[in-house]
Amino acid sequence: EVLEILVSQVERPSHWAATVRALVADGHHRFGQVGSGVLLTRMPRRIDRAATGIPIETVEDLAKLVPVEAGATR
Repeated sequence: EVLEILVSQVERPSHWAATVRALVADGHHRFGQVGSGVLLTRMPRRIDRAATGIPIETVEDLAKLVPVEAGATR
């Protein structure tokens, strides 16, 4: 069963890159990864140079993702 799951993950295309490109095209440039680690934090920038990944490990980190100023870019 594990082998079948692994094979299906390799065979099926991921829509992650297309989703990030669509979000950037719609004006969203900051992406947050909740939890430890930085793998997903770095991926949006690799897909589109206009994107920024932000690691969210604490409540304070969340302020980095959510704009606090009126007129701040998304």
